[in-house]
Amino acid sequence: MHGLRQELSWCDNKGCQKDTEARWTKKHSRSHFAYKNHIQIDHDNKLIRDYQVTDASVHDAQVFADLPDDSNTSKDVWADSAYRSEEKVAFLKAQGKRTRSKVRSRVEPVFGAQRNLHRKAVPCICITRTSMHIGLMNLRYNMRRLCFLARVSAS
Repeated sequence: MHGLRQELSWCDNKGCQKDTEARWTKKHSRSHFAYKNHIQIDHDNKLIRDYQVTDASVHDAQVFADLPDDSNTSKDVWADSAYRSEEKVAFLKAQGKRTRSKVRSRVEPVFGAQRNLHRKAVPCICITRTSMHIGLMNLRYNMRRLCFLARVSAS
């Protein structure tokens, strides 16, 4: 039995515990080794309709075309100037959406609420597990939001 067991060296064992898919990014002059949660929310009820998880080095504008949805309750796209380019404006106009809302207040409170609900660090290694964890975070946010909306409508 002992002869069949493969011995792992320290380097192999250490390698199994490293996240080789996460990447570095800088935010507010601090470096982070992480993933990003790109979300699309519904205008009227602030529920997360869709999300995409990428490594932190992926610029927000790179997933821009994947998230807008014609069935959303608003044609506005809440995005900061990082999304602003002639190509993005032309894409939005072709989709029948407004080129860019001056107000980002619909999106930022969602991330703020998630920071209050969850730890900052996602305790996962690899993008597959992290995507699942972030998906559950988004689901938890939506469930709490639905409970709030139900209380408000009952009043």
